[in-house]
Amino acid sequence: MASKLLLLLCASRASSPTPLPLHLQALLGSKVQSDVIESINFFVTARKFKLETADDGIRAMLPLVWSKEPVMRDAVLDAFKTLFLAKV
Repeated sequence: MASKLLLLLCASRASSPTPLPLHLQALLGSKVQSDVIESINFFVTARKFKLETADDGIRAMLPLVWSKEPVMRDAVLDAFKTLFLAKV
């Protein structure tokens, strides 16, 4: 799903008045767990592709570490492990 979002980002970058990463950052606050997890996966993938807007989304993920939902908390922890602790 993250790769589909990445393709959507590239396709809609010029045509959208609001940048797509802002929409994805808004999804980080969604009450639907799958929305949050997919947006986390998107920002991890975007960071791997060195997109400049990925860092904003990664910063927006930080408060989710204190989420009451263990699934979301674990997704954020796994994302940060992948981004900052995994061997390149």
